[in-house]
Amino acid sequence: NLLEYISIPLVLWALYLIIGENKKLTVWFLAGILLGIAFNIRLQTAFLTLGFTLVILFNKKIKETIILSLGFLFTLLIFQGLVDYYFWGYPFAQLIEYVGYNMVSADQYTVWPWYIYLLLLAGILIPPFSLLIFYGFSINWKKLAIIFVPVIIFMAFHSYYPNKQERFVITIIPLIIISGVIG
Repeated sequence: NLLEYISIPLVLWALYLIIGENKKLTVWFLAGILLGIAFNIRLQTAFLTLGFTLVILFNKKIKETIILSLGFLFTLLIFQGLVDYYFWGYPFAQLIEYVGYNMVSADQYTVWPWYIYLLLLAGILIPPFSLLIFYGFSINWKKLAIIFVPVIIFMAFHSYYPNKQERFVITIIPLIIISGVIG
């Protein structure tokens, strides 16, 4: 029942489409749809989508950024807009309630220092191998900015947010491993 796991294949598939050889606009739209579905499963994947979008925009791919964003928004409007309107009587009900609840009760759960996720990831990836993964991830930041930037944004948010549960960073573990091994 861990939503963090379910969103991983969608994020990886979208990343594959983004960095793949096929650069048709329909592929960018599909990548946006996949990121939108991942968002509807696990809302925090929005930070990964933000990172992907910023890197694509920084690479001056305006048209691709717009199409990717439209795919994401299309999915958002269908699931968060229409479905929520049908079941709850107003659009974006789940999103509004989730954000509202988490803003009020952020410090009522496990509160750890900001660096706890770094320690957790270092332990999960098994030292000393984890240190090599982190090293590869950090030296490869320019070459693989499409992975590095979203992971850093995701980690920055989760490190800042008071409620820290181990499961929250599961979504980015494959991205860290991929980039770290390449590095």
